[in-house]
Amino acid sequence: MIDTYLLGAANWDQTASSTPWLQAGARLELQRSGNPTVSSSTRSKAPSRLEVRTQDGNMLGYLPPEDADEITERMAAGASAMVFVRGVVPAFRRPRVQLVVKLVAA
Repeated sequence: MIDTYLLGAANWDQTASSTPWLQAGARLELQRSGNPTVSSSTRSKAPSRLEVRTQDGNMLGYLPPEDADEITERMAAGASAMVFVRGVVPAFRRPRVQLVVKLVAA
């Protein structure tokens, strides 16, 4: 299990009553956003990007790069990933959406 959060949240209504995905325990979807690339100048791998989406496919934001890298590596090795809302914490300007990613080995 990996505890993480929603990064770069897209525009969404911040009230739980009008946003069912904002409830603790709500399941979300992960989708890869392009492929990692190798920089010719530094020969280092670019960070992975995993999009976080609602069950009906609406884009919410991304996982932080360090968490996305770890999850992408495990998924490439055959693991499946499920992501759930762990909670919502008030923060400056908009709530911080805490997530938990459960990985199941193949």
